Amino acid sequence: MVGEETDQIKSRLFEFISIALEILGAWLLLIAYTWIGGPYKGLIISILGFLLVLYLIDKQNLFKLFLRFDPREFQLFLPIGIEFMISLIVVYAFVLIEHNSVVINPGDLGLFFQYLSQEALLIIREELATSFCWFLIAFKILNLFNKSEINPKQIKLMTILFALIFALFHIPNLSGIMSINSGNVRLWVFLFGIAYSGFCLGLYLKTLFIKTFSLPLVVIAHFLINLPRHFNDLYRFQLFSPELSVIFLFFLTPSIYLIYTITCLFKQVENPRLKILIMGIKQ
Repeated sequence: MVGEETDQIKSRLFEFISIALEILGAWLLLIAYTWIGGPYKGLIISILGFLLVLYLIDKQNLFKLFLRFDPREFQLFLPIGIEFMISLIVVYAFVLIEHNSVVINPGDLGLFFQYLSQEALLIIREELATSFCWFLIAFKILNLFNKSEINPKQIKLMTILFALIFALFHIPNLSGIMSINSGNVRLWVFLFGIAYSGFCLGLYLKTLFIKTFSLPLVVIAHFLINLPRHFNDLYRFQLFSPELSVIFLFFLTPSIYLIYTITCLFKQVENPRLKILIMGIKQ
């Protein structure tokens, strides 16, 4: 009996240490690239390093469960398509009214492709950390303290929690947005708007990830969501007044993602790979 209890304590201690190291690994993946070479070299080294470590420790091949890609699931990009359509219509209408010919400014091709490659690396690293790592860590913690099977309600709650954390991570973007504000919009509106926008987009991306088990699909979705926010004047307070831009960027478009997530993605059946993942974690 004493030997069995000692083994159980050692097993629990090992699981706690393993979870703590995984949390540290996810955190390092998010920020370590700034220490080792910046946007390109640092990102490539940190992502490859993470994948190498994952390859060495992932004995159950759990990571492979998330590498599937089914083009038919592009139908789940409906809110992204709606946002693109709204922004194109608004921008086109403004061009006609103001007789302007250039509103979307990608710059020269070299700068544009430089952005594409850097943004792709940033998003891959972000989704590896905030989708794959966070869910894996959460499942391991639930498995450690919960003797019953992990249920859909718990998964939904952890998805909402991750969306809240995702929103908090994007609060630092406030300084850049405030720098192009004319001062007509109050600070608390910006704070609430960024938090609300981050939560809605985070909830969409995290739900998309756990419902499809497709890391490539979520990376593409995240990239498409970010794309107009970098190159479209509609998202940079240069097309309309700051008040109207805040309504569009922080409240209208995020609500599209929130409504779609609640009414459609939440109702998607759980992916069969979820059981395989949970069984792999229990081993």
